[in-house]
Amino acid sequence: MTVCIAAICDNGNTIIGVADRMLTAGGILEVEHDRPKIDVFDGKHVMMSAGDALVGTDIKADGLRQLPQGATDVSSSVGALERAYANTRRRVVDLRVLGAFCYTLDHFQQEGLKQLGPQMFAGILQRVEQFNLGADFIVAGFDGTTGRIAIIDNPGVFHWLDRVGFATIGSGSSHASTTLLAAGYSTKLPLKHALFEMYAAKRIAERAPGVGQQTDIVVLTHDQPMRWATPEALEALDKLHAEQMKSRGTVDASEVATKFKEAQ
Repeated sequence: MTVCIAAICDNGNTIIGVADRMLTAGGILEVEHDRPKIDVFDGKHVMMSAGDALVGTDIKADGLRQLPQGATDVSSSVGALERAYANTRRRVVDLRVLGAFCYTLDHFQQEGLKQLGPQMFAGILQRVEQFNLGADFIVAGFDGTTGRIAIIDNPGVFHWLDRVGFATIGSGSSHASTTLLAAGYSTKLPLKHALFEMYAAKRIAERAPGVGQQTDIVVLTHDQPMRWATPEALEALDKLHAEQMKSRGTVDASEVATKFKEAQ
């Protein structure tokens, strides 16, 4: 229950990450948390997660441990998180699916067919294959000077979305994706224009269940320090979005640039 969005802009030189702060417990309790859902490490990579927050925290921690020493490219981060996802899923499958039959995945694969027979083995195997951790990730950063974005989801497989130019996860994913596609989002957009489109997509995503109204935005550039959007910048974006919604028209990109610069 969330929305996380990452997008490449400025001809591949800049990455924007946007997320809400809503946490949902037990499918009932919804709370705006005091910490961003956007994790930035090495000042160059962004990691965001949707779904089971406890599982997501374990995978992120394991992924950071597996990150090669001195690695600076986003491909290394994606590979480390993919391995961490697979390891966590395997461990949880052992506990939740195979534990009742006194198997581990290795033992089940080696001895299950012989010990259980084809029908029972096939039934349990189907449960293993269909087991979903309920956690999705976006990882965005740079390979050299080129911005890249990947999604990692069940069963621990990554998909590069560089050509699409953006990625969305969470309960508000379809709302955000539809908004960006309808706007004709392009990686060629200048930063200020892309910021507005991303903010608008997040606001539309708030219509989905479990998406909070608080917003965090981070901007990464391969040759500059990471920047978080200030409260004044978010207020400027909100005013521009309100104007667009009121007029049902488009906001001129130069106006976005001017107002956003004034708020920095």
